[in-house]
Amino acid sequence: FAVIPSFTYSALGNLTLPAYEHTYGIDGTPRAADVYFNNQWNTILVTPLGAGGAGLFSMNITNPTSITEANAANLSGNGYWLFDSTQDKDLGLTFSETSVAQVNASSTTKKWAVIFGNGYNNTTTGTNKSTTGNAVLYVLDSQNGSIIRKLDTGAGLSADPAGQSRPNGLSTPTVVDYDGDGVADYVYAGDIFGNMWKFDIRNTDPTKWTVAKLFSNTKSPMQSITAAPDVKKHASGQGVIVYFGTGKFIGSDDLVPQQDSIYGVLDNFTATGITPSKLVSQTLTTVTSDGNTYRTLTNNEIDWATK
Repeated sequence: FAVIPSFTYSALGNLTLPAYEHTYGIDGTPRAADVYFNNQWNTILVTPLGAGGAGLFSMNITNPTSITEANAANLSGNGYWLFDSTQDKDLGLTFSETSVAQVNASSTTKKWAVIFGNGYNNTTTGTNKSTTGNAVLYVLDSQNGSIIRKLDTGAGLSADPAGQSRPNGLSTPTVVDYDGDGVADYVYAGDIFGNMWKFDIRNTDPTKWTVAKLFSNTKSPMQSITAAPDVKKHASGQGVIVYFGTGKFIGSDDLVPQQDSIYGVLDNFTATGITPSKLVSQTLTTVTSDGNTYRTLTNNEIDWATK
């Protein structure tokens, strides 16, 4: 079977135009995951539109044979849902890939959630445009797409490092279950402005979840973070190291070469506002010897107590 979500259906007629110019439809990366609701396990498939628009949709594919044209009217709720900028205006082009994890919904209830960044250009895309341009994390109920919690970083138009009032946007997040109990504890995600954000979602009351800027990139030109970070426990047990690279290839301005970086930042669960100047630099150097080209990397020692 094939499915065309309602928010891309209206553009299908353009395909027949003699002067048709390519436009994106469903351009995001789908994710399949097993989730528990209605007293049973279900398999959902969540797909963002990517460059195709400000939205994503979920399908319950536990029993694929039930997805038919004749049964279309019954395919709502219970893993079938749509989420777009008409439901929240801070949603941008949904380049962010989704994560699916169990979260605390209350002191007595846990829910399986779909977690993703709000994507890009939210002040210029969608039918309900953002007025702030902020980078935002969404945590949605996997059963019906309702918002469990929207965590707003507060960094948007007014925080543009170039002072041009451009919108920010949150990229693909990484969800961390630090204590291994099967419930998400932290979420890490970078943004267009080069910041790395930490979302603490441990509290059983989602209204008490918090957001903090773990890393603030002060380099110029701006080093955007558009890929999900990798998060590993530190060998000493004093927290986690958040690894991430910078770089963006989305718009025409990205054709201009610039220096990007790879960072590893220690989160000891109290650190905030780390900048590049507080990190130990390692340098990649190209060396030619006997007609062969090699790359060497420095091994400067890190004092984890101060860096």
